[in-house]
Amino acid sequence: MKLGLLVILLHIIGGTLYQTISFRNYRDFLAEVYKQNFGFTDWEYINQITSFMSIHVNNQYFNINTFLMFTTLSIFIAIVIHLLKNNKSLGA
Repeated sequence: MKLGLLVILLHIIGGTLYQTISFRNYRDFLAEVYKQNFGFTDWEYINQITSFMSIHVNNQYFNINTFLMFTTLSIFIAIVIHLLKNNKSLGA
């Protein structure tokens, strides 16, 4: 079970790093497209449309990676709760 926890933690950490890198690449892609269309990059606009609650970044938040991270985190929490309950019952 401890190996499973380690694998789950590695998946969550790796998924978070992948998500961060993917988001930064997407922001750079948007900046490049903006530059091609207008001849310059308006970083204030790019940062505004890539803020947390913008429709322009939905594809970055809702994809298979985030689904798997959500599922893995749910399993992780269930295992931790199970381990905590077992430790309490052993000590009581």
